[in-house]
Amino acid sequence: MQFPFESERRLGNEHLFLRGLATIIVAAIVVGVLIAKSNGDLDEHVEVKAMLEEVGDGLPTRSDVKYRGVLVGAVDKVTPAIDGGTNVVDIDLKPQYANGIPSTVTARVVPGNVFAVSSIQLIDNGPAPHITDGAEIFQDDSEATIQFQTALTKLRDIVGAMSRSRSDSTVGVITALAEATDRRGDDLVAAGRQLEQIVTETNALMEPGDGPSTIHSFNDAVRGLDRSAPDLLDAVHSSVVPMRTVAEKEMALTNFLAAGATTLGTATTAMDNNTARMITISTNLTPVIGVLADNAPSFVPITTRLAVVADKFNEHVYDADTGLATSKMILSLSPNRTYVRADCPRYGNLEGASCKTAPVSARPYGFPKQLDPKKYELPAGHKLPPGFKLPAGLMGGNVGPVGSRAEVEQLRKILGKDATPAAMMLLAPLLRGNKVEISPDTGDKKPAAPRAGEGGPR
Repeated sequence: MQFPFESERRLGNEHLFLRGLATIIVAAIVVGVLIAKSNGDLDEHVEVKAMLEEVGDGLPTRSDVKYRGVLVGAVDKVTPAIDGGTNVVDIDLKPQYANGIPSTVTARVVPGNVFAVSSIQLIDNGPAPHITDGAEIFQDDSEATIQFQTALTKLRDIVGAMSRSRSDSTVGVITALAEATDRRGDDLVAAGRQLEQIVTETNALMEPGDGPSTIHSFNDAVRGLDRSAPDLLDAVHSSVVPMRTVAEKEMALTNFLAAGATTLGTATTAMDNNTARMITISTNLTPVIGVLADNAPSFVPITTRLAVVADKFNEHVYDADTGLATSKMILSLSPNRTYVRADCPRYGNLEGASCKTAPVSARPYGFPKQLDPKKYELPAGHKLPPGFKLPAGLMGGNVGPVGSRAEVEQLRKILGKDATPAAMMLLAPLLRGNKVEISPDTGDKKPAAPRAGEGGPR
């Protein structure tokens, strides 16, 4: 059962309901405006997009966006990448800061606080027009960013290695440190005092006096080592290869050294056993060496002439393309005779100088006795058989019937006329050793008429 609200004004239930509804609506509007204000929906901002390949452990909404350490905006929305694509991050920049941010900035994800909450840091890449609404910011891929991300990854690996799962019953690192230092304050103070003394003594040792400090000298030594490191590594690499070869060929090297030792021992024994002979050889070589020394100036001309002959041979005789030697010479097949006075050139009444000095007749060649075919003598103890006669077809020498009178007569009978030198040269090699039959020409037969499609006699 409903009871009316007691009031002096005696308002009805309808009025009370309307007033309550209006109050609720006003309160809801105020709360909505406050929430929108807190979310920045009522503020003016410049909307840009960041194209990031990596967002770390996640990038929540309203994450900070900083430029040169100043908070210049916040993350509005993150669209995750699909199939290894690019993450699209919607960023709302404050208008009062957007005019001071160049359009060439790049973005990277960094920890925003000690709790490792991710945030976006904008990297300045030089002067450019300020960023505008709808611009795209790409991920920073500079060397500094890569090193920074690598350091964060290593730090996360270290922290992950130090952490323990809930099912692990072992003592953690922090707990171990707490238990190790529990009730050991005096020891820690004494250790700190000793460490302070060590640092003081080290500082006194490293203070610069007349010369450079120890730290400076150590720094110079490290820099020198850094500069010489490539050469040092190259030297080490070059030395590793021979050592590896020696290690791989150890057995072969051992056998080689053993064989060398054996050879050296054999040579030593041979020299010991032939000392007198070596002395004799050295003594007998003294005149030879003396002759060579006396004629040393002649070696250079001899070598020079040999070089000239070799050059001429390569230039005029040897063909490098074919690998054959080609010689240009004049070969005379006619009987050779010496120059006589009749060969002297004459032009009318003019005569050459040799017309009066040349021999009148050709002089016969003078052969040595052992080379003269007309004066051949059998060796001692050898005689011709009784009744031996030279064959009629020989024309000197031992070439048989080639070019003999018998062969000339045979060619005359075959040809029916005198055998000219041309006939002998052409027919003799063809007919020699064959049986030749001569048939008379009756002259009765006439050449047959050519058949259809054939040509006549040619």
